[in-house]
Amino acid sequence: MTMAVVKAEVEYCFKELIASLTIAYPILISLSLSMIAGLTDMIVLGRFSTVSLSAAVVGNSVFIIFATAINGLIRGMVPLYFQSEDAAGKHRVIRSGAQLALFSGVVGCLLLQLHGVALTFLNLPADIAFAASRYLDVLALGLVPLSLSMLVTNLFVVTKNTKPLLKISALSFAMNALSTVALVYGWLGFTPMGEQGAAIGTVIGYVFALAFGYRLCGAGLFNFQAGKDPLRVERKMLRRIIRIGAPISASVIAKFAAMSVLAMIAAYSGADSAAAFGILNSIASIAFIFAIAYGQAQMSRVGAVIDVQAEPRRWFIAFLFNGVVVMSSLIAVVYLISDKLVYFYTPDRRVAELALEIVPLMLLACLFDGVQASAGIVLTAFKDTFFSFVSLLISYFVLCIPMVLVWGNVQGEGIVFDLFFSMTVGLFVLCILQVARLHYVATYGRNTLIANRPKQSRAA
Repeated sequence: MTMAVVKAEVEYCFKELIASLTIAYPILISLSLSMIAGLTDMIVLGRFSTVSLSAAVVGNSVFIIFATAINGLIRGMVPLYFQSEDAAGKHRVIRSGAQLALFSGVVGCLLLQLHGVALTFLNLPADIAFAASRYLDVLALGLVPLSLSMLVTNLFVVTKNTKPLLKISALSFAMNALSTVALVYGWLGFTPMGEQGAAIGTVIGYVFALAFGYRLCGAGLFNFQAGKDPLRVERKMLRRIIRIGAPISASVIAKFAAMSVLAMIAAYSGADSAAAFGILNSIASIAFIFAIAYGQAQMSRVGAVIDVQAEPRRWFIAFLFNGVVVMSSLIAVVYLISDKLVYFYTPDRRVAELALEIVPLMLLACLFDGVQASAGIVLTAFKDTFFSFVSLLISYFVLCIPMVLVWGNVQGEGIVFDLFFSMTVGLFVLCILQVARLHYVATYGRNTLIANRPKQSRAA
């Protein structure tokens, strides 16, 4: 390989990286503001009362499963939108996606009203269970506008028009924070509402995100053609969206279940182990949003850029190289400030030292998790989601959890190391499977976007 070829490949990789980051940075900022909004709620409630804070933690742990599962279901429309070549076809996809988002939000809201079953299963203290019930009663109502706003967000991503997400997320965050503080503490003449005030503030943020997002993007996409016969239900289109999106939702639920099992194993070893495991997972989630933003940017480019389809192997190498570069750079930064991050979560020196010992292993797991997540998101554009679901089951339930239970020091502080070691092994295998699958479908697979285009004759 000559220097000229190497230079050309490096320039191509750099060009791909810049193009991806241009799409990714608004997504990253939007996701970051969502995390900060959740952190703000925790801080506000923590200063109000411990019971209210505990109620919000429990309520959010239940609510987020429904929200992310619905988002996964809605993402089934992404490859169908890319596949549609004319405006009428795209509008059909949008209409069916909107119907599915509305229906899923309503069903999820009704199911969340049955939260008493989940709270009983958790065997919480009576005061926390009562407060969590009050919190979920209100927060459940936000699932409908949140589902529709997630649809609008996906439309921004597939059209590669992500900059408006900055305005939407900033306005939503401001409305959420201001209304939460006013309602929780009873400012501006309101009666102090505690955890219910925080839930109302969150719902207000969702409503503003939907309204402002529709104004910026939806009004142009839901034009006369999309609004024509809005109640017309195309069952075939809905089945296609669900067939693609259902494995994504199942993957989300399976990962939450696996992480809950690992957290319970850590808690069984004592409060210090549980706290250290929770801190490390929280730091890992910060790194994970970078992978999500990069993966969504690549997904939008795969669906729209002809160069990706003309040179799939070249694109794949650039995707993998840039993904590793992005995650490695982030991991290096997190490692340098790991002391400050850990002590930000806890002043307990014993817990902090236990967490800091595992930081390098946790960051290695983050690298594998970030690359596999990006690959999995891009696979959505190829209508290939079931393989990712099966791979995740293998990673967590065949490798990770059995390794901990068989070889882990379940009753000692060493369990935190054992947990992250098993996660690293499982995520490494998951990363290999996801990357190999993406290489196959992008280069050789019959269900690639190239295969979705109008077929040419053999003579052509």
